[in-house]
Amino acid sequence: NTSLIHKKNNINTLHQIMEALGQSHEGVAVIAIIVTVIAGIIAYFAFSKPEPKKAVDQPIPEKPKGKEVSGKKEKKQITKEKVERVQDPLYLFEFKGHSKVLTAVLLSPDGKSVATTSEDRILKIHPMDIVHDRSINPIRVNLPLDHATAAAFTADGHHVLLAMSNNQEILAYQIGSKKGENGKQYKEVHRFPTTHKTNIHALEVTPNSKFVMTATLDDNDTTIYLWSLKGQPLDAVNTNQVKINMITFSPDSKFFSAACWTGDVRLWEIKTKREDGSFDKVVKAMELKGHRSTVYCVAYSGDAKHVVTTSKDGTWKYWNIAVRYEANQDPECLLTVPAPEGKIMNLCSISRDGKTIVIISGNHMYFYDTSGKLVHEMDASFDGSIILNIAWTPDSRAFLVGSNYSGILYKNPHA
Repeated sequence: NTSLIHKKNNINTLHQIMEALGQSHEGVAVIAIIVTVIAGIIAYFAFSKPEPKKAVDQPIPEKPKGKEVSGKKEKKQITKEKVERVQDPLYLFEFKGHSKVLTAVLLSPDGKSVATTSEDRILKIHPMDIVHDRSINPIRVNLPLDHATAAAFTADGHHVLLAMSNNQEILAYQIGSKKGENGKQYKEVHRFPTTHKTNIHALEVTPNSKFVMTATLDDNDTTIYLWSLKGQPLDAVNTNQVKINMITFSPDSKFFSAACWTGDVRLWEIKTKREDGSFDKVVKAMELKGHRSTVYCVAYSGDAKHVVTTSKDGTWKYWNIAVRYEANQDPECLLTVPAPEGKIMNLCSISRDGKTIVIISGNHMYFYDTSGKLVHEMDASFDGSIILNIAWTPDSRAFLVGSNYSGILYKNPHA
């Protein structure tokens, strides 16, 4: 073949070189050596086949632990870690079950029911018996294409009023112990439109179930509206205090008050007609003066003789309001207690028996007696959510803490 011809030609060329060198006697030995080496090299490449390359051994990767993957890309599974709640020794029960944040957590005045409302458009009525019998299911009310922004029980716990988000209407539901003709334990009994232009975030019913009070709590809306239970407008009171933080009725249904942007707390009296007890008018009764900054919360004792207030000024105050305000006698400040570590005290409450005062800062609760002595403190952990309110059972042996996550029932540490 062609390659062999080229190789023979190369050999002939070498012979010619050898003859030229061989003319000198001394170069014969050198030529012989050169020819031998070159011929060996040519023969090696001409008549030997190169060995195939050996594959370089590569380390075999270890298979990942877990399930084998066959042809498809393994999907990463994201599991929701269950957070264990560290329960306080005072813990009794947690009311939950909504898919979105809560907008209200209520304890009925008779202490027999807990109501929760949520942005998931559901109202749930939890019988208090569920604390001892977990097989009991709450009553579920599916709200009509809307969610409640505030809620309130009537005194007997048989009716729940809801302030609706879309049109600022008030809906009243009757809650029964048995299913009615509609096959449900509830029914809408009436509704009434309000004059509010934005969402209602404060809704209260007097303990005698005669009057309803609403406020938006929005900036620059300083008007409180008073209604009959059926929705008849009765009066509108402008606080003229820049912003309302909260509103509440006194337990005797005689007064209502507002915690506002200024440091003064105003109490108004609801005057009723002697002949039938119907609404007559609203008059300014008294003012609680002493805080140097915004007041966040006002709470009455069960006998309506004392009030607790919390303020941005870093103090809470305990007041005696059992005075002759008609004769211009001013309420008396009995205690001014600084907040621990300079914390802001945003909520407050007094047990119905009047013996325990609770002051709340964030998710931390401080328990005082009426002399101002700190008797207990605890964290109400709600997985990062905030406390909305606190309500007491009629015997003051337990209290309900509501947040936008759930409602938790605790034993009173000062009972």
